[in-house]
Amino acid sequence: MKRLIIILSTLIALTACKNTEAPGYVVQVSLGGWHAPDYTSAQIIDRIDSVAQMIPVRKVIIGWSLDTSIYREVGAFLHGKGIEMLLWLPVFAETEEMCDNTPAVDLWGRIPANYDLLCKSVPGATGYPEFETDAAFLDSQLDAMAPYPCGKYPGIEINYRADVVPTSPEYVTESLEHVMAHRFDGSVLSWNIMEAPDAHIAVLGRSK
Repeated sequence: MKRLIIILSTLIALTACKNTEAPGYVVQVSLGGWHAPDYTSAQIIDRIDSVAQMIPVRKVIIGWSLDTSIYREVGAFLHGKGIEMLLWLPVFAETEEMCDNTPAVDLWGRIPANYDLLCKSVPGATGYPEFETDAAFLDSQLDAMAPYPCGKYPGIEINYRADVVPTSPEYVTESLEHVMAHRFDGSVLSWNIMEAPDAHIAVLGRSK
């Protein structure tokens, strides 16, 4: 009887530890496109290692250079760390260098009316308009993901470019709070940890 109690106590303790495990993150590494990678495997490994010291990393999405050697080298490092590697391969965009693209069409073979407008607006885009995060809209989108029976890792923009994505540690923290309030499996830190400011990553390690 005493032995059974000890076994049950051990199982309960292990279950408690599992339930209190810190959430892990999926991080992205952009190699710069289909051409030769913008970084060496050593640079990528060093960056992943430094990021893993700030936050728990569970998976790494990497792509999409055709240089397969970099995946072998980085993959071997990640395997040794118990981190899963996923291939990042564009399907609906960024494929111009590999194949001919045609505009999307509707069921009747017609190009959507806003296609030309979108094409014209993209070259003239200079950045996002200044507005506060629409928390209600964000929560509605996260709620919409809840019913699907699969792992859910909403993306959080951590990169910074003044004229494109003027993010801040406060923005990253707010995004994380909304995502984690929905009890998802984790978060994807988009879109390239090789360029993301350390402050935008470290703040996630301090968040609860």
